[in-house]
Amino acid sequence: MKFNNFKKFLLFVTIFSLNQSFYAGSTQNLESEKVFVPEKTLPRDLDKKIGEDYLLGPGDAILIKVFGLPELSGEFGIGPDGMLYLPQIDGFFVNFVSMQELKYLIVEKYKKILMDPNINLQLAKVRPVRVFLKGEVKFPGFYNLSIGGQNFTINSMEGQSKKGSENTVVNSMSTNNLFFPTIFDALKMAKGITPYSDLSKITVVRNNSFSNGGGKIQTQLNFLSLFVNGDQSQNIRLFDGDTIIVARSDKTLKEQFLEINKTNINPLSISIFVSGKVKIPGFQTIPRGSGLNQAIAMSGGKDLVSGKIEFIRFLRNGDIDKRVIAYNKNSSLDSFSNPILEDGDIINVNDSLFGASTEVLNKVLQPLSPILIIRGILD
Repeated sequence: MKFNNFKKFLLFVTIFSLNQSFYAGSTQNLESEKVFVPEKTLPRDLDKKIGEDYLLGPGDAILIKVFGLPELSGEFGIGPDGMLYLPQIDGFFVNFVSMQELKYLIVEKYKKILMDPNINLQLAKVRPVRVFLKGEVKFPGFYNLSIGGQNFTINSMEGQSKKGSENTVVNSMSTNNLFFPTIFDALKMAKGITPYSDLSKITVVRNNSFSNGGGKIQTQLNFLSLFVNGDQSQNIRLFDGDTIIVARSDKTLKEQFLEINKTNINPLSISIFVSGKVKIPGFQTIPRGSGLNQAIAMSGGKDLVSGKIEFIRFLRNGDIDKRVIAYNKNSSLDSFSNPILEDGDIINVNDSLFGASTEVLNKVLQPLSPILIIRGILD
């Protein structure tokens, strides 16, 4: 990002105002100082700009080296209030500030006591990425995703000639060894998708830096292209505070679901319960993507005197999907009589009318049979 002097001035005034409101001791005033802008569209190459766009927050730690002044150097953490305290200068608010913005702020503050400060910044510790998943995933909610790899640095050589100095700062950032979690990692952590997940419409909402206007920015991804065409550009890296929304389709997306079940984004198996007239009733662990017919087959098959099948699924919205199915071993997968199963589904194979009648008759006659036998002997 290239700053001209005017943009620098605006950035400094904005964050200086936030710091002043913090010192006033009013969180409400601090929030009122923030300028929120309408949602913007993220660039499609967002994941390639991870170093430039990483926003600092509580839990991060900065390693600062002021050349020639070791007493001003060291590792400094960002507190839970978003404040960063450095030697010889007052603490200042750095939440949602990028590394470039932090570099500019530190240099401007040290200029008051130093001549041409020569500073090197390094992100020494990166906080976990906490994201929120909602929509059509198996288990929506908050998830903490870890970051792997080494640190990345940003050099601030204030003594350099002004020409090209900002470009030097941007180009000095290295993220080759820093691995942020991706959309795929988040969906896998949420135990995968459902048959109704529309992966062609995944929305990512994230915090925007102050220099870019603050507020929130968002983009919509066609994540399905990753599985169909191997398009990894849609599998963007995630930052702390991101929200991922998976759209829902009004009908099951059979081809999509079967294609994705070939990958490791969903658990390899699910647990269902099969009861009634089968040879092996009880809980069954079956491969994800299996249908009702496969579950019955893995339970040893139906008894000869079995009747219709009850299928029960408890939906997340509180409703119940209950079907009475006439068994047909040739039913196609994901049809009404052979649905793709989900974790927790219940299948009950009822007795046939003939079997039920026979069982009732046996219960009626069973108490009389010994008496009839004794009468037969006496006669």
